[in-house]
Amino acid sequence: MSNTTAKNLLLSQAKIGQSDLIPVTAPSYTTHVGESSTVIKVEVPGIDPATIDVSCGDNKLFISCDRGDLTFPLDATTDFSKVSADIQWGMLTIEIPSPPAPETRSIRVNIHDAPVAKTAPKAKFTKDEEG
Repeated sequence: MSNTTAKNLLLSQAKIGQSDLIPVTAPSYTTHVGESSTVIKVEVPGIDPATIDVSCGDNKLFISCDRGDLTFPLDATTDFSKVSADIQWGMLTIEIPSPPAPETRSIRVNIHDAPVAKTAPKAKFTKDEEG
C-alpha cells in the first residue's frame, strides 16, 4: 500500500468523538470552467476512496459513493478517454478537457449571371407609321 493510499484511508476513518454514522446526503462540490478544461471538486471525507465510482456515458458524468450520487451533463463532443479523476485527502478532483473549438472556414460564394430575358422582336415600321 502506498503512502498516499494509507493517508487517504487514515483521513477517511471516523475520528474520536465523531459518529461512525454519516448522514446520507449527496456530497458537496464546486466546478470551475476554464479555457482548456472543466474541473469538478467533490468533497468526500470519511469515504473509502476504493468505493467511489466515476463513469461517463450518454453525455453525462456519473459519480457514485456511499453518500449519494451526482450527475453532470457533458458536451456531446467530449472525449471520455481524456477525463481524469484523482483523490487526495478526501477531495475528489475530476478534470474534463474542453472540446476543441469548431474549425472556422471560409465558404466561396459562386456567382451566376442572371439568365438573359428573351425580348420580343422589334417591330418594323414603315415610313408612314413612324410618325
